[in-house]
Formats: sequence, structure tokens, C-alpha cells
Amino acid sequence: LGEVTPRQTEAIQSVIGSSRQLLGMIEEILTYARTNARVTRIEPTNFSLSDVIRDIHRMSASLLRKKRLHFAVHLAEDLPLVYADRDKTHHVLTNLVGNAIDFTSEGGRIQVTAARSGRKAGWLEVTVEDDGIGIDVEHHEMIFREFAQVDSSRARRHHGTGLGLAIARSFVQLHGGEIWVESELGRGSRFRFTLPSVEASDQPGAA
Repeated sequence: LGEVTPRQTEAIQSVIGSSRQLLGMIEEILTYARTNARVTRIEPTNFSLSDVIRDIHRMSASLLRKKRLHFAVHLAEDLPLVYADRDKTHHVLTNLVGNAIDFTSEGGRIQVTAARSGRKAGWLEVTVEDDGIGIDVEHHEMIFREFAQVDSSRARRHHGTGLGLAIARSFVQLHGGEIWVESELGRGSRFRFTLPSVEASDQPGAA
């Protein structure tokens, strides 16, 4: 189509980025609709959590570089394989890491950790932690509700459907797990959720 100027290249990249954001929002709405209609099922398999985290890191690499964010992963040495729906686990972690990137200032830090859960034998606890803007304690429950936005003003910097965490909670609960947040305004956030491992006696779908 001919030579493309630097200014045109920048405009094209902006269009592509906006299109991907819109596609992501549409997919999130459709996922919510399927989940809300109770037609979503889990298909548990055995898989390595490190493989999922590595894939999400690769997908997020350009955003991490753009904001000069440090991304760290710490997995317990004795971590067993997960017994869960891989795609839905990937979706939950993608949402949590994406939120951490969005709400962490340039030069900040994001860390993903996983270890055996102290709540349930045979289960794992996964944490996505950042040193971003944090969340007021009074909003901790509200952010997991459908279409929830802590800041609903039209001028807010971070845009989304308000469905991401509601879907994440639904996917975690389908496995019999829990998801929660530990955060204070201005002091970063830690999102934690539990998943069954191959050692769990109460694995999803066992019945």
C-alpha cells in the first residue's frame, strides 16, 4: 500500500491496540453471559502452574517493558501439579496480572507466588502481588461484583467492563476454591486464590 510514515505507524498501532482492548471487553462480556447462564463447565486436567505463568508473562512482556515493571515469580520447590481447568486457571491469572499491570505505576513491581495452601490439604494458594495504588478496605468485597468500578467517574484512567474479577471469582468457585484480596489504599494489593492439586481428596468433578 506504499510507504508508511512514522506518524502513520503510531496511529496504526493505536488503532490495533484499541481494537484488541475492545475485543477483550467483548470476550469478557460473552464469558460473563455464559457463566451467568450456568452453562459453563470445568474440564480438569493435570498441568504445571509454572507453564501457565510463563505463558502469561510472555503475553504481557510488551506491557511490562512499556511501564518498566519488574515481574518476579516464586514457586515452592515441592509444588505438585494442579488438577483444574487449565483455560479457566489461565483466565483468572491473566486477569489478575493484567489488573496489576494497569494499577501499578511505572517502574513498579509485580510478583506471582504459589505454595501449598494452609487452608486445605492438597490445595495450592496462588498470589498476585503489586506495589500499585491499592484498594480501600471498604471496597474489597465490591470489586468482585458484576460491573463494579471503584472509580466510576468518566475521567478515570483505567477502563474496563467491571466483569473481570466477577468472572475470576466464578471460575475459582467452580473448582471449589476461594479468592480474596488484601490491600490498603496507596500500599499495593495482594490477590490470592486457591486451586486443587493432584493430591487433593476433594478434586472438582470427582463425583
